Amino acid sequence: MEISLPVLTYATILLTSILGLVLGLISFLMLQLLRRYYTLKQEYDALTSKTRLQISKTFESLLSDSNKLAKDSQNEILKNLDEISIKHSKAYEEALITGKKKLEESFNDLDMKMSQAFEGEAKNFSSMVARAATNAQAEFKASLEERKKEMFTRIDSEAFGIIQKATQKLISKSLSRQDHEELVLSALEEAKREGLL
Repeated sequence: MEISLPVLTYATILLTSILGLVLGLISFLMLQLLRRYYTLKQEYDALTSKTRLQISKTFESLLSDSNKLAKDSQNEILKNLDEISIKHSKAYEEALITGKKKLEESFNDLDMKMSQAFEGEAKNFSSMVARAATNAQAEFKASLEERKKEMFTRIDSEAFGIIQKATQKLISKSLSRQDHEELVLSALEEAKREGLL
């Protein structure tokens, strides 16, 4: 049994329409994905600027504490200078060593606080980005599956209608759904044997 030219034409038009719909759906989903990417990028930029601001504030606070400690140490040294004489030079050296140790401790404390603040913000940001990416991927997959089911259901119903109309025109009578299925399956098998598919 040969497939007639009108049936092939309608089948080609149907398949082209379906391809157009699928391409439109893919374009729409890609647009949604790009919007989500730009939203995540904006959130990333906002979080990065917030983290930088917090680090800057922490650094300024620690720097002012360091300056205050340096001034306190300087005042202590100046006070000791007034009191010491040539005989007390060893005591002067000990005061300098104490001030140096306090400054080193202050800078070590500053370094440790900055490292902790940065690591905490980095971990928070990393987990937030991972959650957002996972959520976006899950939403995209669910949306894609739902659209695919809708498309196949629509294709199935439209294909049956087209085949029913075509067979009614070809043989001038209406066939049951089972007769249509048997007719289509036998036509497909014959097309495969003849190398058309």
